[in-house]
Amino acid sequence: MNNNIKQSIGNFFYPKGKFRLVLLIVILFLIAGGGAYLLGAKQVSKNGIISGKYCDFDYRNYLNKKNDAEIFFNFCEKNIPKIANELDVSMNGRKVTLTFSETGFAQTSSDTISFLKTWNPKQPGFLLHEGTHFIQNYGNKARNRGWVTEGLADLVRFKLTKTSDEPGWAIGCVGDQTYKFGYGCTAAFFLWMENYCGHSNIQVALNRMILDGSDTNITLNNLCGKNIDELWNIYKATDPPERIYP
Repeated sequence: MNNNIKQSIGNFFYPKGKFRLVLLIVILFLIAGGGAYLLGAKQVSKNGIISGKYCDFDYRNYLNKKNDAEIFFNFCEKNIPKIANELDVSMNGRKVTLTFSETGFAQTSSDTISFLKTWNPKQPGFLLHEGTHFIQNYGNKARNRGWVTEGLADLVRFKLTKTSDEPGWAIGCVGDQTYKFGYGCTAAFFLWMENYCGHSNIQVALNRMILDGSDTNITLNNLCGKNIDELWNIYKATDPPERIYP
């Protein structure tokens, strides 16, 4: 090894003069968490905003909730692309911003999901539901079919949830609920429909139905050979369980 190479290696591992000072400042800056630093696939900013490929988390008004924000953020980064895949939708560069709120439970507006600051970060499954709304991005296209919107959101949540992740959470119809109730009841109906109609991943077809503005009965007749009410009557005649766990 010639002397020039030895000197270069030595300067790298044992910096001198101004370079040593600059290197020391950089190290101290990173240790102190100044500015922004890279952590895995995400960029964590000291000012209360975590940025990633699919999600941002703005917790500037709740700096004491940083640990919770990290948990929700990681869950979001992991699952938003999975939700898009479940619905066979391209992200097209879209990102969702997560925020805490003082009131309400959880809601999605355009590209923002806000949820109650006291929600347990160890049970983040509701983000699958709200994340589905973000991916759906229906705007006014759902019109009077909000039950489809909510049913699909809980169906996607069901498919991406492990029982160990959310013990006690289930879908199903309770009492006199019908498919128009939405949420878990409609999700259970859609899940049954997959087997009855022989159409796996029915959420893709139903999501496309809303996006294209197609008629519900025409779509279901094409998929299943029956309209929505005929399918519901057959489903109820099977005496389905009130609770179906992931």
